[in-house]
Amino acid sequence: MRVYRGRRDRNGEAIVEVLRDKAEPGAERDPVTTLSPRHDLHRHSPTGYDWGYPGSGPAQLALGLLSDVLRGQALDRALAPFAAVEPRSEAELAAGPRMDAAAAAGCEEADRRALELHQHFKFDVVADLCRDSWALSEDQVLAWIAAFAARAGEGDCAGCGGVHE
Repeated sequence: MRVYRGRRDRNGEAIVEVLRDKAEPGAERDPVTTLSPRHDLHRHSPTGYDWGYPGSGPAQLALGLLSDVLRGQALDRALAPFAAVEPRSEAELAAGPRMDAAAAAGCEEADRRALELHQHFKFDVVADLCRDSWALSEDQVLAWIAAFAARAGEGDCAGCGGVHE
């Protein structure tokens, strides 16, 4: 399970780290990475992440968090059948997971879902994070996604009129 941790450096700049599970490929070498802002999906904030209020920096953080969690879930599902049958060398493990058609399709769907949900996640979760530092687990993000789906009805954004930007 991944844990996401936000903090500020001595200049007040936001830093968001991903603490990876030891079982994750490559985690033994590099257990802490930086969360991607996913500007390729949508550029809310050219200056990066922020949290603790409902603005553009928090929208970028919400998108990055949801994309990372949902892509992880998609890759786990796509790669699970190969985990026990296909031994990989150390070099292959360092290169990361193989992307077959199912994994690529799962990642595209994860990104679509992250774009659909991130504004709601920003208002419900990111805007309320402590300004100094915070931590969220992958399970907490998945629990929010499940609760939101139950509250709004899968595929229906009750109350927002379908506005996600």
